[in-house]
Amino acid sequence: MALELVFVGAFSGAGETLVPMLIVVPVTLARWPIAHYTQEWGIGIEGVWWAISGTSIAKGILITAAFMRGRWKTRVV
Repeated sequence: MALELVFVGAFSGAGETLVPMLIVVPVTLARWPIAHYTQEWGIGIEGVWWAISGTSIAKGILITAAFMRGRWKTRVV
């Protein structure tokens, strides 16, 4: 979660807001169906927390990878 917040802030400071939005919004919205399926599989409330944890990890990895690509460096502010 910390990587996600730091790199989204760095993207915003660089004037690049589309890339973080394209990563953060769909992965955050994926929490609902993941949590739903964990309930159907009988995991219970722990499945909801796994959905939150897993999507937070995924967002951190994806945002970090996008930041490391360095495309934001060519953005003119």
